[in-house]
Amino acid sequence: MISELRKSKAIFFLILACSGAFFAIHSEPSAEFEPNAVMKGWNLQPYLTYYEDKSGELSFSEIQSIFRSGKSIPLFNTNLGYSDATIWVRIPVSNSEKRTKNWVLLFSYCLIDSLQFYSVRNGLSPLVVSGDKLPFATRLAENRNFPFQLSEPPLSKNDYYIRIESKNSLIVPLSAYSRTQFLEQTAKEYTVLGLYYGTMFVMFIYNLFLLITIRDISYLYYSIFIFFDILFQMTLNGLSFQFLWPNNPRWGT
Repeated sequence: MISELRKSKAIFFLILACSGAFFAIHSEPSAEFEPNAVMKGWNLQPYLTYYEDKSGELSFSEIQSIFRSGKSIPLFNTNLGYSDATIWVRIPVSNSEKRTKNWVLLFSYCLIDSLQFYSVRNGLSPLVVSGDKLPFATRLAENRNFPFQLSEPPLSKNDYYIRIESKNSLIVPLSAYSRTQFLEQTAKEYTVLGLYYGTMFVMFIYNLFLLITIRDISYLYYSIFIFFDILFQMTLNGLSFQFLWPNNPRWGT
């Protein structure tokens, strides 16, 4: 009886130790992300860590030291809620092959107030300073979101950092594409959005036509509702900033 209890305890603690090791392994983000030629919106969350700079005054060199010291946190949830702090996110990337790898890093949340993109390989100055508080021309590409076209030299490693601030919800949706897949995805996305807003605009014109011909005031209300719904949805999608007022970021706030 005693020997059976001892065996049961031994099995219990063995299972507990194994489960603890399992969760410890899966609580840490994978070491590095390696791009390839077939990526189509690969979620980078498992590779990401972040740090909350409550003062908002830390420099890029100071942030690198903080991440190297292990003070960053795995990004388990890409929605960080509302915060007045500055958020730094690190994306570790490697290339184990003897050829250059070209890829696209996409930050797909267009309502971020301030975004700065850094590469350790390129020194202490940001490669991009953008956001919906700055003119649309500050972006590297004509896109409603924030795509970054990157190249990884053969047999190399690099860390990319993103510094974000926002009075809106802090969301960090980062994904990876091959350049071909990104162009195809962008074309499909804008086609669908164009069809949607084209349909809404036709409804707006149709209700204006009914207002003029029938002279029923209710069609005026329908037209006003559709018009402002179009503007609201385009603002949420980042299209109003891209196409309607690219040099007036205050209009979208």
